[in-house]
Amino acid sequence: MKIKFKSDNPKNEYDELLEVIDKARLIIKNPKKKVKLHTKMLIKNIVLCVLCIPLYFALVMLGSNNIFHLILMGVILISIVTLILMLVSTNKKINTYIENAHECTLEVLDEKVIFNDKNKKLEFKWDEIKYIVVNKYSICFIPYTLPNLVVSVPVSVKEELMKSLIKLNKIEKLIDNSDMYK
Repeated sequence: MKIKFKSDNPKNEYDELLEVIDKARLIIKNPKKKVKLHTKMLIKNIVLCVLCIPLYFALVMLGSNNIFHLILMGVILISIVTLILMLVSTNKKINTYIENAHECTLEVLDEKVIFNDKNKKLEFKWDEIKYIVVNKYSICFIPYTLPNLVVSVPVSVKEELMKSLIKLNKIEKLIDNSDMYK
């Protein structure tokens, strides 16, 4: 079965895909893991690092001003800068993805799945796909082993994909986490 689609929410879909890629090893072990948006996770980590700065000053005010405090402040500042750079990089990737979003197709066949993009064609045999995980904005095809590709399609194709999986007797690969996001 051939499913044509264009992302209805490319920003959140790609943001979620980035988090799935980041957490892929955990998802392979536990496919029922709730996935958050990657940018929200980065912002949360930046806030945690910024909250450590008053802790540092409290330690300094308590008395000892040793090398440990300088190292601690250096680690906090490096973490903040690194996370901010990661956030800027992620936003650039998302914007590039949005600019290049166009109609794609997903072919669900007996022996494989084919993802056709304007620029590339990706084929995955069924024995390479461990799970098909439905998240809030995307459906991700998770491989058995990494660093294989994780491919994502919009959640709007869920019904068509489920029909194809039932027809091909592959529905056991589908992990529907959409209830977690209500």
